[in-house]
Amino acid sequence: MTNDAGVAQFANVQPGTYSIAGKILDVDLQGAQLSPADFNTNSISKTIIYDDPNFIVQGKVFYCNSPRALPTVTLKLKGVKRNFLKSTISDDQGRYIFYLETKDVYELYAQKESFLSQVVEINPADYNRSTSVFVRLEVCAEEVRCGEAVRLNNILYDSGKSNIRPDAYPDLNKVVQFLRDNPDAKIELSSHTDSRGTASSNLTLSQNRAKSAADYIIGQGIDRARVTGKGYGETQLLNNCADGVKCTDAEHQLNRRTEFKVICPNKD
Repeated sequence: MTNDAGVAQFANVQPGTYSIAGKILDVDLQGAQLSPADFNTNSISKTIIYDDPNFIVQGKVFYCNSPRALPTVTLKLKGVKRNFLKSTISDDQGRYIFYLETKDVYELYAQKESFLSQVVEINPADYNRSTSVFVRLEVCAEEVRCGEAVRLNNILYDSGKSNIRPDAYPDLNKVVQFLRDNPDAKIELSSHTDSRGTASSNLTLSQNRAKSAADYIIGQGIDRARVTGKGYGETQLLNNCADGVKCTDAEHQLNRRTEFKVICPNKD
């Protein structure tokens, strides 16, 4: 087994003729040969080459907002074009590895019950195979407890609008994947506005935003009965930008958001 630098050492090898071979994820490496003449020095260095045209993707899984590794969690690599799925399990240090063919685009995510995972998009065209074999990526996941709101940071809205912006798709796709991984879970999407405009119009706007987010998730194949949308208008601001307070548009935009929480099951 090689170390983190890709080096393997063999001690006390008797002079002779040898073949050095290696393999990564069932891909044979281009080997090297040792002859008796090589043993005329105190140490011998040989290189074996990964000449496959495809990549190896490797990295670690972490708890979100923490340096702590997430061990023994399932990693899924989904091919978008060919609709295929590979899986592996992270080791006790959260490390994982996949063979990555260049002829597809991928989504990489962690799968663990009651966890919401980051979904990492991988396009091999973004990497230069002539200079690197490895694509190194980190994935994070966070535990979701019923009744606790989870802030979806990138589900923001333009002022006065309820349509879903393209920059919201990755976070909404995280929720979609969470629901696929937890088939018994039901969620509430809560949408919020800033304080500009009347309270009644903001309530209507937030309800429309909640519906837009719910419709997106349902449109990805999630049962409508598992997704509830609720608008709160301007009643739950995240900062001091209430009526009459002068704020920048960026400060107001923080309040234009969508959150989700898992609905706790009845204890009956």
